[in-house]
Amino acid sequence: MEQATYQGYALPRLEALFRNPGLAIFIVAFGWGIQHIALPLMIDWKFMLFRFLSFLPLASVMALVYLKKRRLIPFIIAYWAVDFLGVISGIIMPILIK
Repeated sequence: MEQATYQGYALPRLEALFRNPGLAIFIVAFGWGIQHIALPLMIDWKFMLFRFLSFLPLASVMALVYLKKRRLIPFIIAYWAVDFLGVISGIIMPILIK
C-alpha cells in the first residue's frame, strides 16, 4: 500500500505540481521516513532519528527508479517480500533461540 500511496499517487502529482523531480523525491522520502520512525515503537529520539535517516536513502532511490521506469508492481513485490521475511524471522528466531 505504501508504494501505491507514495510512488504511484503522491510522487507523480508532486513532480507535476513543482515541476522539480528532486523536490518531489525529497518530499516523498521525507514522508516515508517520518512514517517509519515509530516502527517499532521506542520512545527514544536517537533511535527515532536513526530510523528516519535510515529510510531516506532507500526511499530516495526507490522514488528515482520509479520516475525512470514508471512500474509499481516490482516495488510492491519487493516490499512484500521484505515484510514477509521480517515476519518469518520474527517467528523462527524465537524458536531457534530457545
